[in-house]
Amino acid sequence: MENNNVKSLYLTLFILSIIETVFLILPILCLLAIFFDIAIFIIIMILKTRFPKGTLMPSGLKFLLISCIIHFISAVLSGISTVLGFIIAYEAGYAFSNLVLLPLNIVYILGLIASLVLMIISCIKIYKEYTAIN
Repeated sequence: MENNNVKSLYLTLFILSIIETVFLILPILCLLAIFFDIAIFIIIMILKTRFPKGTLMPSGLKFLLISCIIHFISAVLSGISTVLGFIIAYEAGYAFSNLVLLPLNIVYILGLIASLVLMIISCIKIYKEYTAIN
């Protein structure tokens, strides 16, 4: 395991997680953060192979991975909700579509809040792990 390689990957993860946290705060850019989720997931999988066999993944990487998965699932649910909303509104009317899709929208909002909290915690932990690497 080369420390410079791991340290640069940690720095990349830290920068991407900061950008994604800003994107999660801004509602307009929230769905663009999906691309950062995919990039973070790939970098975490690359970084996981750099650790020796039998070692556990650090907590910062775990929090970041969980946060990315929650945000990705929330965004997919939002897309499904939007498509279903258009279909139901066309067939049954707008009032009925809002009533049917309320649970999906609540799950989406709760997923965004959970993802934001986990992303902030993971940013702090990733930075601590980054500074601990020699």
